[in-house]
Amino acid sequence: MSQPKLKKVPSMNILIVLILASLSLTACKKEQILNCKNVDLNAPYNVNHIDYLKLRCANNELPDFPKNEKVTAPSVYNPWSDKACPSSLSTLSDKEVFDCANASAVEAIDDGRVEKRAHAVEVLNHAIEKTKNSLDNVSKAALYMDRSLLRVAMGGENNKKFYFIANLWYIQKDLNSAKKLDPNNLSVPYWDYANRIINDSLLNQWKKAVQVGNDGIDNLYYVEKEYGKDQLMESLIGEIAIFPGFPLATGIPQRMLSILDKNSCSDNVPGCNHNDSAAPFSVEGINYTFAEAYARIGNKEKTIEYLNKSLNASNFSEWPYRNLVLDALNSPDELLEQFAKYGPYKQVTFDMKSNQNRSCLLCHGLQRDVHESN
Repeated sequence: MSQPKLKKVPSMNILIVLILASLSLTACKKEQILNCKNVDLNAPYNVNHIDYLKLRCANNELPDFPKNEKVTAPSVYNPWSDKACPSSLSTLSDKEVFDCANASAVEAIDDGRVEKRAHAVEVLNHAIEKTKNSLDNVSKAALYMDRSLLRVAMGGENNKKFYFIANLWYIQKDLNSAKKLDPNNLSVPYWDYANRIINDSLLNQWKKAVQVGNDGIDNLYYVEKEYGKDQLMESLIGEIAIFPGFPLATGIPQRMLSILDKNSCSDNVPGCNHNDSAAPFSVEGINYTFAEAYARIGNKEKTIEYLNKSLNASNFSEWPYRNLVLDALNSPDELLEQFAKYGPYKQVTFDMKSNQNRSCLLCHGLQRDVHESN
């Protein structure tokens, strides 16, 4: 059964500080035994001979949670409301349940408010249970993916940190179910890589994190070889918010952006060149995320190029987060310095706006009168 996609954009691609609270004690213990007194964190680096001690010393403190800011109501009507599930699913066929549950997920992601998203999770709970013996596996997997992405969004944007703390029992469990039911679903692998790379880095286990990061990038080359450049770009969009924030000394940001250097959006890639009803500002948000990724590696020319692509997108004047682009164009050096100041060994993933508390809404959020800090 076909269904509109929740775009795996910076989507959705946040996974911000996964299981952060559960890692804090581990980090404290590491700090007591890690001797960083004479470690020079501004020393030159060699990506072919990674200095893991420097990585551990530079990242021995946990990042801050995203600021908790209440999501304001959209100022326009949500077109997905007409397709969302009614209060009871009992009179619906399983096909109708699937269709309306998927629509409820898109409606809630685009709306952004916690009450809408919590209701959509409940709808998906009932839909998954009701259709478990009837739907085809691909459709079942889609419902698990919807629920996983909603929980990521609620953890990052609605202050429901429980979903991050209990990640293995909620977010990761649904991803595993989706992968088992639909092993050909190319969306699941990059969520899995992003989940694992964040988890390992927060545990300060940099050998594991670097291996997972390189595996994730190798998977992009595999996707290109087996499925072509359009699918490569769709998969790259799913990882582009997370991977460039890794320390430059790992080589992972540079490897990721070297792929983007050689590829570009096409009309066949969802959200790349045109917006749609599921992600009304995806072109604006994706191009801002590309710009931020290039700023992270110090490439001013590419940063400005993608900022201008966001600026010239069709819905830019209605985009609630347009000040991110306008401010960066006004002072691109300041955006580059925001990352450069940390040196080559520090992870800056959580300093990037595409991984903070509006990372889903950057692309998916409906038009609204924004008075939040953006």
